[in-house]
Amino acid sequence: MTWTHERRMIVYSRLVMEFGPYSNWKFSQRPEEDPTRYNQVLQELSDYLRGITGEDGEPTAVSA
Repeated sequence: MTWTHERRMIVYSRLVMEFGPYSNWKFSQRPEEDPTRYNQVLQELSDYLRGITGEDGEPTAVSA
């Protein structure tokens, strides 16, 4: 997946909306002890970006 400023803004905006600012996260790579909701949001973002770009991308690419 090719990263653009617009795509980064989509991802960051959604993560802040769902989980608050990174400075409030309890862990360095995810906001909560239970990663279930975080992983679900990453999957939703991956599906959305794949839908608008036609490019393949794993959910883990969204969090990188």
